[in-house]
Amino acid sequence: MTIFEMQMGMIDRGAELGWVSMYPHEKECLFPPLTGVEALRADVDGMMLNIKARMSINLSAQTLEQVLSRRRKMLMDMSTGIEFELRDTLGDGPLYKVALNILRRAMAYGALAHTPDWFNDDDNFSQVLNEVLYLQRLLTTEVKRLEAALDKPELILKNWKARGPARVMLLAGWCFTRSTSVDAFIDLRESELTPTDGEHLARLMHAFPKLTALDVRGNETLGERGSAALINFMNMQKANRNVTSVPRSLLGVGGTGGPSLNIPKQLPHYECLMLCAELEGNVFAEGVSASMGGKSKGSSTLNRRGGQAGDGWQPLIWAAKDGNLTIVNQLLDNGHDIDKTEPISDKGGSAWGPLHFAAAKGHMKVLECLLQRNANPLVQDKHGLVARQHAEKKGFKEAVKLLKAAEDAAPRK
Repeated sequence: MTIFEMQMGMIDRGAELGWVSMYPHEKECLFPPLTGVEALRADVDGMMLNIKARMSINLSAQTLEQVLSRRRKMLMDMSTGIEFELRDTLGDGPLYKVALNILRRAMAYGALAHTPDWFNDDDNFSQVLNEVLYLQRLLTTEVKRLEAALDKPELILKNWKARGPARVMLLAGWCFTRSTSVDAFIDLRESELTPTDGEHLARLMHAFPKLTALDVRGNETLGERGSAALINFMNMQKANRNVTSVPRSLLGVGGTGGPSLNIPKQLPHYECLMLCAELEGNVFAEGVSASMGGKSKGSSTLNRRGGQAGDGWQPLIWAAKDGNLTIVNQLLDNGHDIDKTEPISDKGGSAWGPLHFAAAKGHMKVLECLLQRNANPLVQDKHGLVARQHAEKKGFKEAVKLLKAAEDAAPRK
């Protein structure tokens, strides 16, 4: 058996933990990490080895918290060095102060927002170092543009040439540096946003409610992961919407173009997904030309309205009326009711459904799509008319033939 007999001095002593010890008749002392133990003498008494030793505590040693946070502190020291380098590059004027504020807020939002343990993972630490170095270069080249937009409601970055992992961190720094209470809009069209950028943008919109609108059109590079993150954000906004909610947008609605949303007939896949999320998450009305019967050539315009939709705004009905086959297919994939009609209580409507509108407009491809996806051709409007009868009134013979065949094949109650 070996017994250690240790001397403690007034300085070299541990913390007495007897008051929380599970052993009622023993005293316990806790010594800090890396405590030195110096053996002074060893005595043997029968079967017992008695080692007399002295404790040596390094008073400059770090605490456990400091040891665990060593990499995070390294990053903080690195940030301080970047501040000095920015001053050397930009001078000690107003532009440097803006850059300093953006840097600090970007770091607090992004690189330094993680727990100390997160930095102890080699992959995480390598990633964040790369982000911070890129942030420094990006801030140096973009600070003039960011400073000019600080007091404005919009930051126009269409065709943004900057690339790398810190773009959204820089945008976060700009958002949190703004002193104005006006809602913000960031135009990121055709900027080759990555899937990670999409995830970070969704997180930024959560963290900064004043960022009410982005425009991410022309960024198929977002891919499934990036677009899914942004769509999930819009779906959460829809689920939590109430009369005081501020509408949010991924496609620039509420930005420099006002409340209008231009919808082309042909859409890239991921942009189509986000557009459908926009149509489902907000309330829209047709533009003046469309509501008066004007024909749209390559695109259509909707205007966003305030309030909650109820049954008054139904994206699938609008898409069928507009003849936008791409949107019709995607909304059906999203689970919209193919036979749902306008509310009977709507005095301005006739309780038409998607099939009625497609028939009355002669949109053959939309009609074929709806029927292939099991739309009921026997659904009546509030005047008792089915879709075929509206096609007959308009003289659309092919539509009449198609709908008549569908009626003959439809099961009757």
